[in-house]
Amino acid sequence: MNEHSDHGVAVAGGLLATSLGPRLFALGTHVGETVRQALGGAWAADRDGPTAEMNIALHLPDGSIIPSSA
Repeated sequence: MNEHSDHGVAVAGGLLATSLGPRLFALGTHVGETVRQALGGAWAADRDGPTAEMNIALHLPDGSIIPSSA
């Protein structure tokens, strides 16, 4: 990530210069899936609307809910 940003600002021509939202969503869901595999839990999705697949949450066994949305 360091080579694609400078103090939190996307570097021109870097991976974060375009499609930032989808890239960060992918990173967040990757981290979420790693947590789910380590701690258990299940993904839940809001199935309504044109971007329903982008409105998900990770429900952990201890009752915690980690939302992830674009």
